[in-house]
Amino acid sequence: MLLRRIDPDGGRTSPSHDTPLALRGPVDRDLLEADNGGSGVHPAGRRVQGLPDELLELILSFVGSRWLLTTVPMVCRAWRVAACNVPAIVEGPGAPWERLDSAHDTLPGTCALFSPSHPPATTARWLSSLGIRFPRLVSIPSRLRLPDADTIAVLERCSNLRRCHLPAACNVEHAAGRASTNSVLRTLGAHCPRLGILVVDRQDAGDGGLVAVAQGCAELRELSCGEPGMLDTRLDRVIPPTDTTLFALARSCTQLTTLRLAGCELKPGITDEGVAAVAEACPGLTEFCAEAAPNLGDQSLAALSTHCRHLTRLNVESSGVTDVGVATVAAACPQLQIVRVGETSVTDTGVESLVSHCRQLEELWLGHCLGITDRSADLMLEQGPSLSRVVLEAAAVSPAAIARLATKVAFDW
Repeated sequence: MLLRRIDPDGGRTSPSHDTPLALRGPVDRDLLEADNGGSGVHPAGRRVQGLPDELLELILSFVGSRWLLTTVPMVCRAWRVAACNVPAIVEGPGAPWERLDSAHDTLPGTCALFSPSHPPATTARWLSSLGIRFPRLVSIPSRLRLPDADTIAVLERCSNLRRCHLPAACNVEHAAGRASTNSVLRTLGAHCPRLGILVVDRQDAGDGGLVAVAQGCAELRELSCGEPGMLDTRLDRVIPPTDTTLFALARSCTQLTTLRLAGCELKPGITDEGVAAVAEACPGLTEFCAEAAPNLGDQSLAALSTHCRHLTRLNVESSGVTDVGVATVAAACPQLQIVRVGETSVTDTGVESLVSHCRQLEELWLGHCLGITDRSADLMLEQGPSLSRVVLEAAAVSPAAIARLATKVAFDW
């Protein structure tokens, strides 16, 4: 809100950006001049101007980001400076920018500054401006396909970034895409030490970029890399993470709770040794996903069961795990809710271990497990009180057993 100065003739001149109006309603000229020596500033406004910077920033943190971006910087110089130090939350696709959140907004952090219809160039310019004006930005829109060069420019200015989502790169050549993705990740590692959540929907994030993130972002809690189940047909475009990335995470990111890796079916991939290092260093791990990792076996599950007792989600489809490893992790991690062991040698014995120990089990994926028979269906029906979804694609289960199981859970057959 702006206070218009009063001229000697009683009229009003243009608004002044250096005089915030704290109260609505008419302004008494005699009151202003008597209380402020003719300064033309309302007493309440003068008291606000005298607040310490830290207190002013705290007050402005309760203002929605829509106003932080528009009205607040126009009030006066002090408010413009303070607004630049107030965190703004910008995340999620498709929502109107009027619903942006600030640090203390009651709305959830699922709003976006731009809808997908905005051109990337326009989006990049606005985000770059946002990075300059709000260096304490904590999150950027997740699914906006910005050019990597513009993404890097924003990341270099936002040292307080907590969440970053890199969508799949579009319309880039193989060599350029490979170099660019690792450049973005290196920028994150160099300029965003407080990063807590990183999602990389790309298949060309190699050890170089991921190691840089691990070394520079010690507060990292969630890392999701690659697109599970969507391996590019051009295998020369895929750069899978290896044990080098896992060892770097084990050394630096001990707060890790979620680790999702894809593209592990390509050599050299990840091995039991790398998983064991992460499990030992990150006891708070609750979700582990290494889909299509042929080099993983029961040793990985043994390490997870020894050190990560709070595991709730496990995905080791298309790996070398057996009933022995499944029984070990089931006994040690009774809080498991989602288990995916499709395309492995797991049999009815492994299913029995899961349903008997993990009473909170909600989803069980057993597709293409040739050792699964009607006995597994009966075990899930009798001992799986929380089961809501079962995948039995290409398993040796009869239609009669499927019909019995269908009375309780949804299934894919």
